[in-house]
Amino acid sequence: MTATSSYINVPPPFTHIYSAGGPTGEVHAIDSAIRGFGEKIQQFLFVPEDELEAADKTRIALRYGSHGIEFSAPLSLAFIPVLGTDSIEVYTHDKHTGLLTHVHSSPSPRGKDAHDGPRHVKVHPNGKVLYCVTEHTNFIDSYSITSSPPYLTHLSSRTLLPPHLSESSSTPVTFNPNDSHVRSRFRGDTLLLTPSIPLHPNPRTIWATTRGANQEDRGWISVFKLDEDGDFVKKSSVAEVEGPEEVSVERYQAPTSGGKAHAIDLYAKELLPASSPSYSSGPSSMDMGMDTDINATSDSLALNKTKDEGEGAVYILLTDDSDAASLEFLPDGSPGRGGGVRILEWDGWGRGGVREVVGWPEPGTGIGASVDLGADTGKERMIGASHAVWLD
Repeated sequence: MTATSSYINVPPPFTHIYSAGGPTGEVHAIDSAIRGFGEKIQQFLFVPEDELEAADKTRIALRYGSHGIEFSAPLSLAFIPVLGTDSIEVYTHDKHTGLLTHVHSSPSPRGKDAHDGPRHVKVHPNGKVLYCVTEHTNFIDSYSITSSPPYLTHLSSRTLLPPHLSESSSTPVTFNPNDSHVRSRFRGDTLLLTPSIPLHPNPRTIWATTRGANQEDRGWISVFKLDEDGDFVKKSSVAEVEGPEEVSVERYQAPTSGGKAHAIDLYAKELLPASSPSYSSGPSSMDMGMDTDINATSDSLALNKTKDEGEGAVYILLTDDSDAASLEFLPDGSPGRGGGVRILEWDGWGRGGVREVVGWPEPGTGIGASVDLGADTGKERMIGASHAVWLD
């Protein structure tokens, strides 16, 4: 690979690997012998060709270049968000050759001067709706997808922050004037649709996270309700008559900023075997019993739903890269909060919101603020985490 990639993607027909990171994106054939990376068949650029040699190709470039690739399989299209150009690049996808052809640059719905910084995108299983999280302005935008120009048409936007923070979130930070890539108090991060399962193949919720740009601003996780077509649902209320429409959303304020990570992975509770114990009261360890047969029948899955769980109930695996999660004591002497990896749960709308089940390391077990590994030998340590995932 020419540059450090962020997420990779292997779309149907599962013959090629696609990656994007910083100044480049790349397509590799899958080597049938090793079932891994084979020959690189294509490279596309997000900087002028004569600037590629000098361009930063490390992970730092992910903060202002490309950051991932997603596909609409039904429409044979691919989408790459690019923070530096405030655009979503659109490509046609030849499923036989694996090659991508650039066809359009979709600008920010708030205009070039907004400096949105699109970071991650996801596509609804119907292939007709795309969602994008903006890092600099903390929005999640929805777009309709079409097979011909303009390919992406903005539908609506939702803020990743509660109302009392939304207006101030774009205020430029001043605590780190040497970092030109940090533009506001919060940094929009990841998004993920609730997993499709046999009982509910079309996701009716989408999750998104944002991080505090410094240790004092705690990160947020938001879950938004979707309609059957994939757009955001609006809640009926007096506000619809007297002011802006109220959106169906629930939020969780994390105990820390989230650091550079604050990524999530979701596991549908309905996929747990009927004999699995309930974790609502908190498991004794990180072992969540995830050796689940995900091909269980719809009848057996139905047994797993309890009166306390609604549609879309999930366990949430949250990665926390903040100092507060990794250190026993912070530089100011205050205790660390633990939880480099946290397991949260959500039982559906109006059922108590998101709550933490367990975290690792436990508070007070991290290394010292001086990061003196010699003095802290034997203590649990988690620094530099990026994205924990569930394994079936």
